[in-house]
Amino acid sequence: MYHIALCDDNKAYLKQLESIVQTYCAKHKIDAVLLPFFSSAQLMDKTESKILFDIYILDIEMPNFSGIDLVNSIHKLTDSANIIFLSSFAGYAVEACGMNIFRYVLKERAEQDLPPALDRLFQHLETAPDSRQYVIANHRKFIKLYQRNIMYIYKEQKNAVFVLRGGFTETERLPLQEVYEKLDNPDMLYLDRGQILNLSCVRKVVGDRIFLDDGLEIIASRQGTIELKEALNRRWRGTL
Repeated sequence: MYHIALCDDNKAYLKQLESIVQTYCAKHKIDAVLLPFFSSAQLMDKTESKILFDIYILDIEMPNFSGIDLVNSIHKLTDSANIIFLSSFAGYAVEACGMNIFRYVLKERAEQDLPPALDRLFQHLETAPDSRQYVIANHRKFIKLYQRNIMYIYKEQKNAVFVLRGGFTETERLPLQEVYEKLDNPDMLYLDRGQILNLSCVRKVVGDRIFLDDGLEIIASRQGTIELKEALNRRWRGTL
């Protein structure tokens, strides 16, 4: 599942943009959640809270914060953001292309030019080195999750609860040990308090508190934090 942020201060155009992307995703059977932002300040608040999305489609010229301001803030957190800029003017293209964005699309040609840009973007995401997936499949739902978006997993009665980037959750009726085996990912660590943690989401460890992306925090046992620090030490090639 992809999480796509759309941001434009023109409500009518934002609605049109949402329709274009929804139609594209439905046509290509892409499982995506769209989050439209009429205010760039709202999206900036999400970014400053370290809540990131898989894809950003942003107007360049907006009050409060421009699309360029937003991208500068996003790039402080990640260098792998997938960003498409929209503008009514071609004059921003040179500056935008120097910001490591994926595409630059003129707003008046969005219906024609945005779908091909999305074709290339989703092809890129499907073949990226961190495109490892996890599939939840049962009689009620079929969901494909990208493991890079799974922050941690915990047990709730008979369910495994997946906490995802952007504040989303999914559940699967499986024991955590079976989930861990399905993940088959060296970046996932099974902590001793019944939690599976994505090492790539860890920012720091203080005592028994583990601080993650998106401003999340979880608690581990003393033995769990020792194992986590050892795993992070191997991953970060440093000394904790």
